Amino acid sequence: MVARDNIALFANTDKIPDFALKTIHLHQSFFSATKYAVNVGSKTYAWVQAMEMYDGYFKRAFHARLSANTSGNLLCNLDLDILKVVVIDRHHGSENRGIGFVREFGLRKGAIACTTNCENQDLVVIGTNDEEIALAAQAIDSLGGGYVTVADGKVPASVKLDVAGCMSSAKWENVRDQSLLCDEAARSIGCGIHAPFWIASFVGLNGVLDLGLTEKGLIDCQAQELIDVILSEEAVGDVGSLAEYPISGPVKACCRCPNHVSDIHRLVESI
Repeated sequence: MVARDNIALFANTDKIPDFALKTIHLHQSFFSATKYAVNVGSKTYAWVQAMEMYDGYFKRAFHARLSANTSGNLLCNLDLDILKVVVIDRHHGSENRGIGFVREFGLRKGAIACTTNCENQDLVVIGTNDEEIALAAQAIDSLGGGYVTVADGKVPASVKLDVAGCMSSAKWENVRDQSLLCDEAARSIGCGIHAPFWIASFVGLNGVLDLGLTEKGLIDCQAQELIDVILSEEAVGDVGSLAEYPISGPVKACCRCPNHVSDIHRLVESI
């Protein structure tokens, strides 16, 4: 007999080695919103490479036209569920970070973040604006690794994963309860994904098509090469006349699936 009435009848005497603790080393610049700007200069919009999560694993590529603010920084499009995703080096305290745009999380405000990123356990933040992304990074740093949901300048829920940033030294019952609360907090700001932090962990995976994201930048998973998040003028020419599309609408899926199985294809075709 190992448990009775949901209580373990044995003690866990495993020791946590010191090297597995205090592993979150973020550069201080990541606590400022300016670190996450994607600037296009004097332009009022730009085409970007973006990705849509589906089946909890794959990242189907598409192109989107995003508006810029008066400073030339590209904005997320919440109406079309195009959010910013950032992968930050959390191991070495460097200023390395990759920025992309992702669809399917559905956030209407705030951000979510985790340090359980495949395949290098870096910090992943998905957010609606740069200020909330910076707040999420600061919350993770204070937590020592784990999951956080932030909204309206506050941290309504978190899960402390203090062992290597992906495990906890707390009792499993506490971790379970905190995880459920963190998921609920994510749902309260619009996220419709059943397990948002689990799915967020796969956004950066660069071994699965179409796109991946690491602390060094956006990756074409098929070519295994770094690519720019902002599309070149030549690429824009390939996706059609600017006049054909709304100023902030998605444009064209980078279609590599003959059956158009991703929702983004149906959305584009409807436009």
